[in-house]
Amino acid sequence: MKKQIKLFALMLAIAMLFGAVGCNKAGTSSTSSEGEAGVLLGFEDETVETNNGEGTASGNSGGGNTSASGNTSGGNNSQGSSGNGGGTVVEKPVDVGGKDPFANIPSRLKGTTVTFAHFGDEGAAEYEKVLKAFTKKTGIKYKLVSYNQSEYVAQVSKQIAAKSGPDVIICNDTFPAALEIAQPLQNIVNLQDDFWDDNITNICTVGGNTYFVNSLNSVWENIDTVFYNKTIFSNHGITSPLDYYNNGQWTWENFRKCAEEVKGFGYVGGYANADKINASLGSPMINYDPKTAVFSGSSSSDLSVGYQFEAQMFKDKLWSSTDWWATFANGKIGIMAEGGVWGAKYNGAFKDADDNMLGMVPMPSSFKGKECKPTGSLRAYGIAKGAKNPEGAVYLLRYFLDYSYYSSAGANVFKNKNLEKMVFDHVIPEVKKKGINFDYAGGAFDLSNNDDLSKISTAAGRTDPAQVKGELDTNWNLIGNAAQKANDKIASFR
Repeated sequence: MKKQIKLFALMLAIAMLFGAVGCNKAGTSSTSSEGEAGVLLGFEDETVETNNGEGTASGNSGGGNTSASGNTSGGNNSQGSSGNGGGTVVEKPVDVGGKDPFANIPSRLKGTTVTFAHFGDEGAAEYEKVLKAFTKKTGIKYKLVSYNQSEYVAQVSKQIAAKSGPDVIICNDTFPAALEIAQPLQNIVNLQDDFWDDNITNICTVGGNTYFVNSLNSVWENIDTVFYNKTIFSNHGITSPLDYYNNGQWTWENFRKCAEEVKGFGYVGGYANADKINASLGSPMINYDPKTAVFSGSSSSDLSVGYQFEAQMFKDKLWSSTDWWATFANGKIGIMAEGGVWGAKYNGAFKDADDNMLGMVPMPSSFKGKECKPTGSLRAYGIAKGAKNPEGAVYLLRYFLDYSYYSSAGANVFKNKNLEKMVFDHVIPEVKKKGINFDYAGGAFDLSNNDDLSKISTAAGRTDPAQVKGELDTNWNLIGNAAQKANDKIASFR
């Protein structure tokens, strides 16, 4: 019977595929903790999921809201008691505190499934080991559903509207757009637990509601770092970024010095991202004030600081626009302020680089005598509107965002132990000590026009340093428009 169901599903999928001639198709996939595979077919941005035989997380029936205790609350309240969009209502925060956050899982959750909507990384083999370990420990199953990253919010929103949405969702530099697919967490999660990163919860609290969380105990925050070629520095006796860092002299000025010395031996010097410099100094291209939930663009004078630095590196031929991650992986670039913690992972930006070559340090600590904070883009996790298993989702996030569980799961997610040590002994402690400055340009321009962001970065970062401010003045209206689009989006959540 099971084979007949699968055959019918396959025939139906084929029929739908041939019936969609002329449509824009984008194939994605889903897997479950039982090892069965489902299929997601995209038709004009719509995601259609075939049944892979998994049970849902609650006994929701008749379109009513199901409470956490399994009792139907009746009606089809589109928001529910916690703005959940018509899914299961959680009556009190899930208890994931104490030495063992999973010691008191209600028996009714055993055997239920949490649907995790991702767009690649979380579904990779090493991370799925963590999810399988979660199931073994808790009895709560999971189902990974993959979406197109560039259309993630739109596709998940359509699934929610069709009452077939996921439980766990991701905000990856899509704030504030991602708010529309998330439900408030304060009635579901104890946000006072110091496991959760205040940097994230403060930003993601709008109008008294907190929509996303993350943890500095995880490997899932987009914290910026500097990567460098250890082999070039050691072979030529050049003072390395790690040398400067260990001596308390890791500045943007010495970043440039590293690039100059590397170029002297015939390599590409390196790349310094102007937006990261500006953000580290407290003036990202797009600012956001969590207290007022208002976005604004930085002045051209403030932005000129980082862009003049980048433009000077181009002028001095320390960098070339034809070089990037792949060139670094090939061993031809000395240093790059790009890639973040993701670059240190086994499937990250530099996955093909020689382990013995790849070095990493935190971002520079000062520029022209002014202290710099760590920087990053916003990555956080939430529970979708209409989630059928929000309680199970809390348990899954508490496990998945705690790196202490990865070792016992046999998950080796870093390229090597040196990079792992640098992340947890230096990169993350720098954030805990100083805080972090986020650049919200990605999320703002996603609502406006991503091509505009590229236009500004190219024009200002690759012109003559003396003309940088003029280029920024010319394009400042694009920055203002992006900030206004973000304000328009967030207005209904204030």
